[in-house]
Amino acid sequence: MAAANEWVGGIIASTGDVVEEGAAFRPSVAVWLDVKNDQLLATELCRPEHAAAALAGALQKALERSEGRPAALRVAEEAWVDAVRAAAGGPVSIAVAPTPELGPLEENLAAFLAEGPQMPGYTAEGTIPPERVERLFRAARRFFQAQPWKVAAEEEVFAVDVPELGIEGGCLIVIGAQEEARGFTLFPDVDTYLAFVEAVSEEEGLPVGPFLHLGFEQEQDLGPTMRAELQRYGWKAAAPGAVPALLALDEDGLTRELEELDHVLATALAEAVVDLIEKHPELPEEADETSSHDGLPEVRLQLPHPEIDSLDEVIVGGFLEEEEAQGRDLELAESVAVHALDFKEASEADPVAWSPAEVEEFLLVYVPKKVSYSEEELLLLPRVFGRFLRFLGESFEVMDEKRIRRLLDHVDELLGRFRLAIGDPSRWAPAKRLAMLAHQRGVDLTDREAMAGLVNEMNAQQLPSVRLAPKVGRNDPCPCGSGKKHKKCCGA
Repeated sequence: MAAANEWVGGIIASTGDVVEEGAAFRPSVAVWLDVKNDQLLATELCRPEHAAAALAGALQKALERSEGRPAALRVAEEAWVDAVRAAAGGPVSIAVAPTPELGPLEENLAAFLAEGPQMPGYTAEGTIPPERVERLFRAARRFFQAQPWKVAAEEEVFAVDVPELGIEGGCLIVIGAQEEARGFTLFPDVDTYLAFVEAVSEEEGLPVGPFLHLGFEQEQDLGPTMRAELQRYGWKAAAPGAVPALLALDEDGLTRELEELDHVLATALAEAVVDLIEKHPELPEEADETSSHDGLPEVRLQLPHPEIDSLDEVIVGGFLEEEEAQGRDLELAESVAVHALDFKEASEADPVAWSPAEVEEFLLVYVPKKVSYSEEELLLLPRVFGRFLRFLGESFEVMDEKRIRRLLDHVDELLGRFRLAIGDPSRWAPAKRLAMLAHQRGVDLTDREAMAGLVNEMNAQQLPSVRLAPKVGRNDPCPCGSGKKHKKCCGA
Protein backbone atom coordinates (compact mmCIF):
# COMPACT_ATOMS: atom_id res chain seq x y z
CA MET A 1 0.00 0.00 0.00
CA ALA A 2 1.36 3.42 -0.98
CA ALA A 3 2.38 5.83 1.78
CA ALA A 4 0.74 9.23 2.01
CA ASN A 5 2.38 11.71 -0.36
CA GLU A 6 4.65 9.04 -1.85
CA TRP A 7 6.52 9.55 -5.10
CA VAL A 8 7.45 6.56 -7.23
CA GLY A 9 10.42 6.67 -9.60
CA GLY A 10 11.63 4.34 -12.29
CA ILE A 11 13.17 3.80 -15.71
CA ILE A 12 11.12 2.95 -18.80
CA ALA A 13 12.88 1.55 -21.87
CA SER A 14 11.77 2.22 -25.43
CA THR A 15 10.84 -0.50 -27.87
CA GLY A 16 13.17 0.73 -30.61
CA ASP A 17 16.86 1.44 -31.07
CA VAL A 18 18.58 4.72 -31.91
CA VAL A 19 21.67 4.56 -34.12
CA GLU A 20 24.40 7.11 -33.46
CA GLU A 21 27.81 7.08 -35.18
CA GLY A 22 27.18 3.51 -36.33
CA ALA A 23 26.37 2.20 -32.84
CA ALA A 24 22.83 1.29 -31.77
CA PHE A 25 21.44 1.86 -28.29
CA ARG A 26 17.98 1.76 -26.78
CA PRO A 27 17.14 5.04 -25.03
CA SER A 28 15.21 5.15 -21.77
CA VAL A 29 13.31 7.72 -19.76
CA ALA A 30 13.46 8.37 -16.02
CA VAL A 31 10.06 9.20 -14.53
CA TRP A 32 8.62 10.30 -11.19
CA LEU A 33 4.93 9.85 -10.34
CA ASP A 34 2.92 11.36 -7.49
CA VAL A 35 0.98 8.25 -6.49
CA LYS A 36 -1.70 9.98 -4.43
CA ASN A 37 -2.62 12.49 -7.14
CA ASP A 38 -1.77 10.18 -10.07
CA GLN A 39 0.37 13.01 -11.52
CA LEU A 40 3.45 12.66 -13.69
CA LEU A 41 5.93 15.00 -12.02
CA ALA A 42 9.01 14.95 -14.25
CA THR A 43 10.85 12.95 -16.89
CA GLU A 44 14.39 12.86 -18.23
CA LEU A 45 15.69 11.05 -21.31
CA CYS A 46 18.86 9.02 -20.91
CA ARG A 47 21.05 6.21 -22.09
CA PRO A 48 20.47 3.00 -20.11
CA GLU A 49 23.90 3.22 -18.43
CA HIS A 50 22.99 6.67 -17.09
CA ALA A 51 19.79 5.49 -15.38
CA ALA A 52 20.70 6.46 -11.81
CA ALA A 53 21.90 9.94 -12.81
CA ALA A 54 18.80 10.52 -14.95
CA LEU A 55 16.50 9.40 -12.13
CA ALA A 56 18.27 11.84 -9.80
CA GLY A 57 18.01 14.64 -12.38
CA ALA A 58 14.29 14.01 -12.88
CA LEU A 59 13.76 14.06 -9.11
CA GLN A 60 15.45 17.46 -8.86
CA LYS A 61 13.09 18.78 -11.55
CA ALA A 62 10.10 17.36 -9.71
CA LEU A 63 11.18 18.96 -6.43
CA GLU A 64 11.67 22.34 -8.12
CA ARG A 65 8.19 22.22 -9.66
CA SER A 66 6.30 20.83 -6.69
CA GLU A 67 4.95 23.05 -3.92
CA GLY A 68 5.70 20.44 -1.28
CA ARG A 69 8.13 17.60 -0.62
CA PRO A 70 7.22 13.92 -0.65
CA ALA A 71 7.01 12.01 2.61
CA ALA A 72 8.53 8.94 0.96
CA LEU A 73 10.17 7.79 -2.26
CA ARG A 74 10.06 4.34 -3.84
CA VAL A 75 12.26 2.84 -6.56
CA ALA A 76 12.67 -0.70 -7.82
CA GLU A 77 16.49 -0.92 -7.83
CA GLU A 78 18.92 -0.70 -4.92
CA ALA A 79 21.56 0.70 -7.32
CA TRP A 80 19.51 3.88 -7.70
CA VAL A 81 19.15 4.71 -4.01
CA ASP A 82 22.39 6.67 -3.45
CA ALA A 83 21.83 8.97 -6.44
CA VAL A 84 18.19 9.51 -5.49
CA ARG A 85 19.05 10.26 -1.85
CA ALA A 86 21.66 12.84 -2.93
CA ALA A 87 19.16 14.49 -5.29
CA ALA A 88 16.48 14.61 -2.59
CA GLY A 89 18.69 16.98 -0.61
CA GLY A 90 16.99 16.35 2.71
CA PRO A 91 15.62 13.70 5.04
CA VAL A 92 13.22 11.37 3.24
CA SER A 93 12.58 7.65 3.45
CA ILE A 94 13.46 5.65 0.34
CA ALA A 95 11.98 2.20 -0.14
CA VAL A 96 13.25 -0.40 -2.61
CA ALA A 97 10.15 -2.25 -3.81
CA PRO A 98 8.16 -2.98 -6.98
CA THR A 99 6.65 0.05 -8.76
CA PRO A 100 3.55 -1.27 -10.57
CA GLU A 101 2.09 2.26 -10.66
CA LEU A 102 4.46 3.05 -13.54
CA GLY A 103 3.00 0.36 -15.75
CA PRO A 104 0.33 2.55 -17.40
CA LEU A 105 3.00 5.07 -18.38
CA GLU A 106 5.23 2.56 -20.09
CA GLU A 107 3.24 2.03 -23.28
CA ASN A 108 2.87 5.74 -24.13
CA LEU A 109 6.40 6.78 -23.19
CA ALA A 110 8.03 3.80 -24.86
CA ALA A 111 6.14 4.54 -28.06
CA PHE A 112 7.34 8.15 -27.98
CA LEU A 113 10.95 7.11 -27.50
CA ALA A 114 10.75 4.53 -30.27
CA GLU A 115 9.48 7.17 -32.72
CA GLY A 116 11.69 10.03 -31.53
CA PRO A 117 10.63 13.68 -31.54
CA GLN A 118 7.90 14.22 -34.12
CA MET A 119 7.11 17.60 -35.69
CA PRO A 120 3.40 18.35 -35.29
CA GLY A 121 1.32 19.94 -38.03
CA TYR A 122 2.06 23.52 -39.02
CA THR A 123 -1.35 24.85 -37.96
CA ALA A 124 -1.61 22.72 -34.78
CA GLU A 125 -5.02 21.38 -35.80
CA GLY A 126 -6.26 24.78 -36.92
CA THR A 127 -5.19 26.80 -33.87
CA ILE A 128 -2.49 28.67 -35.84
CA PRO A 129 -3.71 30.81 -38.76
CA PRO A 130 -2.35 29.71 -42.16
CA GLU A 131 -1.32 33.33 -42.79
CA ARG A 132 1.01 33.11 -39.78
CA VAL A 133 2.65 29.98 -41.21
CA GLU A 134 2.99 31.67 -44.61
CA ARG A 135 4.84 34.58 -42.95
CA LEU A 136 7.22 32.10 -41.31
CA PHE A 137 7.88 30.44 -44.67
CA ARG A 138 8.80 33.81 -46.23
CA ALA A 139 11.22 34.63 -43.41
CA ALA A 140 12.68 31.12 -43.53
CA ARG A 141 13.25 31.41 -47.28
CA ARG A 142 15.10 34.71 -46.75
CA PHE A 143 17.15 33.08 -43.97
CA PHE A 144 18.06 30.06 -46.10
CA GLN A 145 19.05 32.16 -49.11
CA ALA A 146 21.26 34.40 -46.94
CA GLN A 147 23.19 31.30 -45.75
CA PRO A 148 24.16 32.78 -42.37
CA TRP A 149 25.95 29.54 -41.43
CA LYS A 150 28.74 30.60 -43.79
CA VAL A 151 29.32 33.67 -41.61
CA ALA A 152 28.40 32.57 -38.08
CA ALA A 153 30.11 29.47 -36.71
CA GLU A 154 28.09 27.16 -34.45
CA GLU A 155 30.27 27.98 -31.44
CA GLU A 156 29.25 31.65 -31.77
CA VAL A 157 26.33 32.27 -29.42
CA PHE A 158 24.09 35.29 -29.94
CA ALA A 159 22.38 36.89 -26.96
CA VAL A 160 18.68 37.35 -27.73
CA ASP A 161 16.28 39.86 -26.21
CA VAL A 162 12.63 39.94 -27.28
CA PRO A 163 11.02 42.14 -24.60
CA GLU A 164 7.50 41.80 -26.01
CA LEU A 165 7.65 38.03 -25.52
CA GLY A 166 9.48 38.13 -22.19
CA ILE A 167 12.79 36.82 -23.55
CA GLU A 168 15.93 38.33 -22.03
CA GLY A 169 19.42 36.84 -22.36
CA GLY A 170 18.32 33.94 -24.54
CA CYS A 171 20.91 32.04 -26.58
CA LEU A 172 20.72 31.55 -30.34
CA ILE A 173 23.05 29.43 -32.44
CA VAL A 174 23.08 29.23 -36.23
CA ILE A 175 23.43 25.68 -37.52
CA GLY A 176 24.80 24.63 -40.89
CA ALA A 177 28.58 25.01 -40.92
CA GLN A 178 28.97 21.20 -40.92
CA GLU A 179 26.45 20.93 -43.79
CA GLU A 180 24.54 18.20 -41.95
CA ALA A 181 21.57 20.39 -40.96
CA ARG A 182 20.71 24.03 -41.36
CA GLY A 183 18.68 26.49 -39.36
CA PHE A 184 18.86 27.97 -35.88
CA THR A 185 18.04 26.98 -32.32
CA LEU A 186 16.88 29.31 -29.55
CA PHE A 187 17.45 28.42 -25.89
CA PRO A 188 15.59 30.49 -23.28
CA ASP A 189 18.66 31.09 -21.11
CA VAL A 190 22.35 30.37 -20.65
CA ASP A 191 21.83 27.44 -18.26
CA THR A 192 19.69 25.57 -20.79
CA TYR A 193 22.21 26.21 -23.56
CA LEU A 194 25.12 24.97 -21.43
CA ALA A 195 23.15 21.84 -20.46
CA PHE A 196 22.60 21.19 -24.17
CA VAL A 197 26.31 21.64 -24.92
CA GLU A 198 27.23 19.27 -22.09
CA ALA A 199 24.81 16.62 -23.38
CA VAL A 200 26.27 16.92 -26.88
CA SER A 201 29.86 16.76 -25.61
CA GLU A 202 29.03 13.60 -23.65
CA GLU A 203 27.47 12.12 -26.81
CA GLU A 204 24.24 11.22 -25.12
CA GLY A 205 22.48 11.61 -28.45
CA LEU A 206 19.25 12.72 -26.75
CA PRO A 207 17.44 16.08 -26.85
CA VAL A 208 17.80 18.58 -24.02
CA GLY A 209 15.13 21.24 -23.73
CA PRO A 210 13.44 23.52 -23.70
CA PHE A 211 14.29 25.01 -27.07
CA LEU A 212 12.72 26.20 -30.30
CA HIS A 213 14.33 25.02 -33.53
CA LEU A 214 13.80 26.13 -37.10
CA GLY A 215 15.20 23.61 -39.54
CA PHE A 216 14.82 22.58 -43.16
CA GLU A 217 13.65 19.12 -44.17
CA GLN A 218 13.07 17.02 -47.25
CA GLU A 219 9.33 16.95 -47.91
CA GLN A 220 9.24 13.16 -47.67
CA ASP A 221 10.73 13.38 -44.16
CA LEU A 222 7.85 15.49 -42.85
CA GLY A 223 4.90 13.97 -41.05
CA PRO A 224 1.73 13.22 -43.05
CA THR A 225 -0.14 16.17 -41.49
CA MET A 226 2.58 18.61 -42.52
CA ARG A 227 2.74 17.25 -46.06
CA ALA A 228 -1.02 17.55 -46.39
CA GLU A 229 -0.92 21.17 -45.22
CA LEU A 230 1.82 22.01 -47.72
CA GLN A 231 -0.41 20.75 -50.52
CA ARG A 232 -3.51 22.46 -49.17
CA TYR A 233 -2.04 25.94 -48.65
CA GLY A 234 0.68 25.95 -51.33
CA TRP A 235 3.49 27.07 -49.05
CA LYS A 236 6.79 27.16 -50.92
CA ALA A 237 10.03 25.51 -49.80
CA ALA A 238 13.03 27.73 -49.13
CA ALA A 239 14.93 25.73 -51.77
CA PRO A 240 14.65 22.26 -53.32
CA GLY A 241 14.77 19.77 -50.44
CA ALA A 242 14.56 22.54 -47.83
CA VAL A 243 11.06 22.83 -46.39
CA PRO A 244 10.91 24.97 -43.22
CA ALA A 245 9.89 23.02 -40.12
CA LEU A 246 9.54 24.16 -36.51
CA LEU A 247 10.24 21.91 -33.55
CA ALA A 248 9.63 22.84 -29.91
CA LEU A 249 10.86 20.73 -26.99
CA ASP A 250 9.76 21.19 -23.40
CA GLU A 251 12.06 21.16 -20.38
CA ASP A 252 11.92 17.35 -20.24
CA GLY A 253 13.19 17.08 -23.80
CA LEU A 254 9.77 16.00 -25.10
CA THR A 255 8.09 17.43 -28.20
CA ARG A 256 5.37 19.90 -27.31
CA GLU A 257 2.50 21.28 -29.33
CA LEU A 258 3.39 24.37 -31.33
CA GLU A 259 1.63 27.64 -30.55
CA GLU A 260 1.10 30.76 -32.64
CA LEU A 261 3.70 32.61 -30.56
CA ASP A 262 6.29 29.99 -31.60
CA HIS A 263 5.69 30.97 -35.23
CA VAL A 264 5.83 34.66 -34.37
CA LEU A 265 9.10 34.24 -32.49
CA ALA A 266 10.75 32.03 -35.12
CA THR A 267 9.74 34.47 -37.86
CA ALA A 268 11.14 37.46 -35.98
CA LEU A 269 14.39 35.61 -35.23
CA ALA A 270 14.90 34.54 -38.84
CA GLU A 271 14.45 38.14 -40.00
CA ALA A 272 16.75 39.47 -37.27
CA VAL A 273 19.60 37.08 -38.10
CA VAL A 274 19.47 38.03 -41.79
CA ASP A 275 19.29 41.75 -40.94
CA LEU A 276 22.45 41.43 -38.87
CA ILE A 277 24.29 39.36 -41.50
CA GLU A 278 23.38 41.80 -44.27
CA LYS A 279 24.73 44.68 -42.20
CA HIS A 280 27.88 42.76 -41.27
CA PRO A 281 28.83 40.43 -44.18
CA GLU A 282 32.08 39.75 -42.34
CA LEU A 283 30.78 39.04 -38.86
CA PRO A 284 32.74 41.19 -36.35
CA GLU A 285 33.87 39.95 -32.97
CA GLU A 286 31.31 42.28 -31.40
CA ALA A 287 27.89 43.17 -32.76
CA ASP A 288 24.73 44.64 -31.28
CA GLU A 289 21.79 45.09 -33.64
CA THR A 290 18.04 45.53 -33.18
CA SER A 291 15.63 44.28 -35.84
CA SER A 292 12.06 45.47 -36.33
CA HIS A 293 9.51 44.31 -38.92
CA ASP A 294 5.82 45.10 -39.29
CA GLY A 295 3.66 42.72 -37.32
CA LEU A 296 6.62 41.15 -35.50
CA PRO A 297 8.17 41.79 -32.08
CA GLU A 298 11.44 43.72 -31.91
CA VAL A 299 14.52 41.50 -31.60
CA ARG A 300 17.92 42.49 -30.27
CA LEU A 301 20.92 40.28 -31.15
CA GLN A 302 24.30 40.67 -29.45
CA LEU A 303 27.57 38.93 -30.18
CA PRO A 304 29.28 37.60 -28.17
CA HIS A 305 26.80 36.61 -25.49
CA PRO A 306 27.86 38.63 -22.41
CA GLU A 307 27.28 35.68 -20.07
CA ILE A 308 29.16 33.02 -22.06
CA ASP A 309 32.92 32.69 -22.27
CA SER A 310 34.31 32.17 -25.75
CA LEU A 311 35.97 28.85 -26.57
CA ASP A 312 39.37 30.56 -26.45
CA GLU A 313 38.61 31.89 -22.96
CA VAL A 314 37.55 28.43 -21.81
CA ILE A 315 40.73 26.88 -23.23
CA VAL A 316 43.10 29.47 -21.75
CA GLY A 317 41.33 29.46 -18.39
CA GLY A 318 41.45 25.68 -18.12
CA PHE A 319 45.12 25.53 -19.06
CA LEU A 320 46.04 28.19 -16.50
CA GLU A 321 44.20 26.25 -13.78
CA GLU A 322 46.38 23.22 -14.52
CA GLU A 323 49.57 25.29 -14.63
CA GLU A 324 48.69 27.05 -11.38
CA ALA A 325 48.09 23.70 -9.67
CA GLN A 326 51.67 22.76 -10.60
CA GLY A 327 53.09 26.08 -9.40
CA ARG A 328 54.25 27.16 -12.86
CA ASP A 329 54.73 30.59 -14.47
CA LEU A 330 51.18 31.67 -15.37
CA GLU A 331 52.24 34.71 -17.38
CA LEU A 332 54.30 32.63 -19.79
CA ALA A 333 51.67 29.88 -19.91
CA GLU A 334 48.92 32.34 -20.79
CA SER A 335 51.03 34.00 -23.46
CA VAL A 336 51.95 30.69 -25.11
CA ALA A 337 48.32 29.53 -25.10
CA VAL A 338 47.10 32.83 -26.58
CA HIS A 339 49.75 32.76 -29.31
CA ALA A 340 48.86 29.14 -30.15
CA LEU A 341 45.18 30.03 -30.46
CA ASP A 342 45.99 33.15 -32.52
CA PHE A 343 48.01 30.94 -34.88
CA LYS A 344 45.03 28.60 -35.26
CA GLU A 345 42.61 31.47 -35.80
CA ALA A 346 44.79 32.95 -38.51
CA SER A 347 44.63 29.68 -40.43
CA GLU A 348 40.90 29.25 -39.63
CA ALA A 349 41.64 25.81 -38.18
CA ASP A 350 40.12 23.87 -35.28
CA PRO A 351 41.72 25.43 -32.17
CA VAL A 352 41.71 22.14 -30.27
CA ALA A 353 43.04 19.47 -32.65
CA TRP A 354 46.65 19.84 -33.87
CA SER A 355 48.64 18.06 -36.56
CA PRO A 356 52.45 17.58 -36.72
CA ALA A 357 52.57 20.00 -39.66
CA GLU A 358 50.79 22.69 -37.60
CA VAL A 359 53.14 22.12 -34.67
CA GLU A 360 56.11 22.57 -36.98
CA GLU A 361 54.74 25.73 -38.59
CA PHE A 362 53.92 27.25 -35.19
CA LEU A 363 57.39 26.61 -33.75
CA LEU A 364 59.55 27.29 -36.81
CA VAL A 365 57.59 30.04 -38.60
CA TYR A 366 54.99 31.73 -36.39
CA VAL A 367 56.98 32.03 -33.16
CA PRO A 368 60.24 33.26 -34.73
CA LYS A 369 58.30 35.73 -36.84
CA LYS A 370 55.92 37.21 -34.28
CA VAL A 371 56.68 36.26 -30.69
CA SER A 372 58.87 38.57 -28.61
CA TYR A 373 60.18 36.99 -25.39
CA SER A 374 63.38 37.05 -23.45
CA GLU A 375 65.94 34.42 -24.45
CA GLU A 376 65.11 32.35 -21.37
CA GLU A 377 61.37 32.43 -22.10
CA LEU A 378 61.89 31.48 -25.74
CA LEU A 379 63.91 28.44 -24.73
CA LEU A 380 61.13 27.41 -22.32
CA LEU A 381 58.38 27.93 -24.89
CA PRO A 382 58.46 24.46 -26.55
CA ARG A 383 58.06 22.75 -23.18
CA VAL A 384 55.11 24.98 -22.23
CA PHE A 385 53.62 24.45 -25.68
CA GLY A 386 53.93 20.69 -25.24
CA ARG A 387 51.97 20.88 -21.97
CA PHE A 388 49.35 22.96 -23.77
CA LEU A 389 48.98 20.29 -26.46
CA ARG A 390 48.50 17.60 -23.82
CA PHE A 391 45.91 19.74 -22.02
CA LEU A 392 43.95 20.16 -25.25
CA GLY A 393 44.04 16.47 -26.07
CA GLU A 394 43.01 15.30 -22.61
CA SER A 395 40.48 18.02 -21.81
CA PHE A 396 38.57 18.06 -25.09
CA GLU A 397 39.08 14.39 -26.01
CA VAL A 398 39.81 15.16 -29.65
CA MET A 399 43.25 13.54 -29.63
CA ASP A 400 43.99 10.12 -28.19
CA GLU A 401 47.12 9.35 -26.20
CA LYS A 402 48.93 7.99 -29.25
CA ARG A 403 48.32 11.19 -31.21
CA ILE A 404 49.30 13.40 -28.26
CA ARG A 405 52.53 11.42 -27.82
CA ARG A 406 53.34 11.79 -31.51
CA LEU A 407 52.91 15.57 -31.29
CA LEU A 408 55.08 15.83 -28.18
CA ASP A 409 57.79 13.72 -29.81
CA HIS A 410 57.68 16.04 -32.80
CA VAL A 411 58.14 19.06 -30.52
CA ASP A 412 61.29 17.40 -29.14
CA GLU A 413 62.53 16.67 -32.67
CA LEU A 414 62.16 20.34 -33.61
CA LEU A 415 64.09 21.78 -30.65
CA GLY A 416 67.38 22.26 -32.50
CA ARG A 417 65.78 23.92 -35.52
CA PHE A 418 63.61 26.02 -33.20
CA ARG A 419 66.65 27.43 -31.38
CA LEU A 420 68.22 28.39 -34.67
CA ALA A 421 65.02 29.95 -35.98
CA ILE A 422 64.35 32.17 -32.96
CA GLY A 423 67.89 33.57 -33.10
CA ASP A 424 67.73 34.47 -36.78
CA PRO A 425 66.63 38.14 -37.24
CA SER A 426 65.88 37.54 -40.92
CA ARG A 427 62.84 35.55 -39.80
CA TRP A 428 61.40 38.34 -37.67
CA ALA A 429 58.43 40.42 -38.75
CA PRO A 430 58.94 44.24 -38.55
CA ALA A 431 56.93 44.53 -35.32
CA LYS A 432 59.10 41.90 -33.66
CA ARG A 433 62.31 43.46 -34.97
CA LEU A 434 61.22 46.74 -33.41
CA ALA A 435 60.33 45.12 -30.09
CA MET A 436 63.60 43.19 -29.94
CA LEU A 437 65.63 46.28 -30.76
CA ALA A 438 63.81 48.19 -28.02
CA HIS A 439 64.61 45.38 -25.60
CA GLN A 440 68.28 45.43 -26.61
CA ARG A 441 68.50 49.21 -26.24
CA GLY A 442 66.57 49.22 -22.97
CA VAL A 443 63.80 51.37 -24.47
CA ASP A 444 60.41 51.34 -22.77
CA LEU A 445 57.77 50.30 -25.32
CA THR A 446 55.43 52.97 -23.90
CA ASP A 447 57.97 55.76 -24.56
CA ARG A 448 56.54 57.17 -27.79
CA GLU A 449 59.44 59.49 -28.56
CA ALA A 450 62.10 56.82 -28.08
CA MET A 451 60.09 54.25 -30.06
CA ALA A 452 59.60 56.77 -32.88
CA GLY A 453 63.37 57.10 -33.06
CA LEU A 454 63.75 53.32 -33.42
CA VAL A 455 61.10 53.27 -36.14
CA ASN A 456 63.07 55.92 -38.02
CA GLU A 457 66.15 53.76 -37.73
CA MET A 458 64.32 50.80 -39.18
CA ASN A 459 62.82 52.87 -41.99
CA ALA A 460 66.30 54.13 -42.84
CA GLN A 461 67.46 50.50 -42.92
CA GLN A 462 70.01 51.22 -40.24
CA LEU A 463 68.88 48.39 -37.95
CA PRO A 464 71.87 46.36 -36.80
CA SER A 465 71.66 42.61 -36.58
CA VAL A 466 70.28 41.43 -33.26
CA ARG A 467 70.98 37.82 -32.44
CA LEU A 468 69.73 35.89 -29.44
CA ALA A 469 71.70 32.75 -30.24
CA PRO A 470 75.39 32.52 -31.11
CA LYS A 471 76.21 32.18 -34.79
CA VAL A 472 76.85 28.56 -35.72
CA GLY A 473 79.58 27.83 -38.25
CA ARG A 474 78.99 25.20 -40.91
CA ASN A 475 81.70 22.98 -39.44
CA ASP A 476 80.59 23.51 -35.82
CA PRO A 477 78.60 20.82 -33.97
CA CYS A 478 74.89 21.21 -34.69
CA PRO A 479 73.06 22.82 -31.72
CA CYS A 480 70.25 20.27 -32.02
CA GLY A 481 72.50 17.78 -30.21
CA SER A 482 72.73 15.19 -33.01
CA GLY A 483 76.54 15.07 -32.82
CA LYS A 484 76.81 15.86 -36.53
CA LYS A 485 78.37 18.95 -38.07
CA HIS A 486 75.89 21.77 -38.61
CA LYS A 487 76.35 21.68 -42.40
CA LYS A 488 75.33 18.00 -42.49
CA CYS A 489 72.39 18.40 -40.12
CA CYS A 490 70.04 21.36 -39.53
CA GLY A 491 72.20 23.66 -41.66
CA ALA A 492 72.05 21.39 -44.70
